[in-house]
Amino acid sequence: RDIVCYLDSNRIEIHDKIVNRGDTESPIMFLYHMNMGYPLLDEDSEITIPAQTVTARDEHAQTDIENWMHMQKPTPGYQEKCYYHKFKDKNGVASIYQPKFDMGLSIHFDTEELDGFVEWKMMGVRDYVLGLECGNCYPDGRKAMRESGMLKFLAPGESKSYTVKVKVYE
Repeated sequence: RDIVCYLDSNRIEIHDKIVNRGDTESPIMFLYHMNMGYPLLDEDSEITIPAQTVTARDEHAQTDIENWMHMQKPTPGYQEKCYYHKFKDKNGVASIYQPKFDMGLSIHFDTEELDGFVEWKMMGVRDYVLGLECGNCYPDGRKAMRESGMLKFLAPGESKSYTVKVKVYE
């Protein structure tokens, strides 16, 4: 892993290389779990994920899918909701903007390599967080990824590289 920080701008780049050093094919599941919290996250935050499709992880999330992009105040008893985003464009981006402070954060990634983008909403009172997570899978385990056709593999000696860019803007 290499992490590059730029002195002339508010951005970092994360470069990861995974190598199968074994002698058999091996599954590869990789997810960049990035959590946003207060003060960037509150009920006025603006979420932009220009996906082609948005799918709820389960029936609970499906009941509120029309509000996937809307945040709310911390809510007692809130149960997490996950939404899966598929992009048409190779250049994926997801962002959160806080108008109260005129600041935001954007995540940039290659949607062909990281084809499983997850929005994790946890609007609880003590657990108030938004996960914006690009990966090559969804966090549903190997069995589910295998059944869906999303599980990827590395042959012996094969490697895979991923890059994610994070920018903070004011």
